[in-house]
Amino acid sequence: MEKFLNIKEAIGSDYAASSDKAEIIAKLIRTSLNNNEKIVISFKDINVVLTAFLNIAIGDLYRDYTKEKIESSISFIDCNENIKRSIELTKETAEKFYRNKKNGNL
Repeated sequence: MEKFLNIKEAIGSDYAASSDKAEIIAKLIRTSLNNNEKIVISFKDINVVLTAFLNIAIGDLYRDYTKEKIESSISFIDCNENIKRSIELTKETAEKFYRNKKNGNL
C-alpha cells in the first residue's frame, strides 16, 4: 500500500521550519515505515524548508532504519531544485552520521 503525505496540509503552513512541525512529519513517516508502506511526500506549495526541519523529519530516520529501507519506501514529489538539494544533503549527512555512530567512530 502507498500513502500520500502533503507537507503543507500536514503542518498547516507553507513554511517547513519548526521542530514541532517536523516531529509531526517524522511520526507520519515512521508509521508508514513501521507498517511496511511506501510513502510519497509532496512539497507542493511549500515556500521555505529549513535544514533543521529536514534533519528531524527525514535525517533522524537513519538512526532507526536502514538506508535501503528509507530509499525504497520514501519518494518525494513537487520539490523545487533547492528543496531537492536540501533533501539529498540531509539524507547523505544523516546516513554518514548514523553509520559512523553505529561503528563507534564518533
